[in-house]
Amino acid sequence: MKHNSPGAQRVQAPTLDQELAIRQMLPASVVNFAMQKLHASFGWWSLVELVENRGELGALEQLKRVNAMDHVNNYGPEFYRGLSPWRNY
Repeated sequence: MKHNSPGAQRVQAPTLDQELAIRQMLPASVVNFAMQKLHASFGWWSLVELVENRGELGALEQLKRVNAMDHVNNYGPEFYRGLSPWRNY
């Protein structure tokens, strides 16, 4: 998904269609895991971007890395940099 403004300040919630597409693409256990692990303010939007940018397998791998790094950096810049090329955390 391409964003018009690299400096966008507000993260909008994904549309219902996007949310449903993710739910159909990924197993419920993966979606539930992601919602527990992803930073609360990014939750669904992060999962949508992750799948759109990396595909299903890439998203699963990134979520595994997030789980492994959880105690190290609490989802720091390395994770969010992987979501979108224009984000600069």
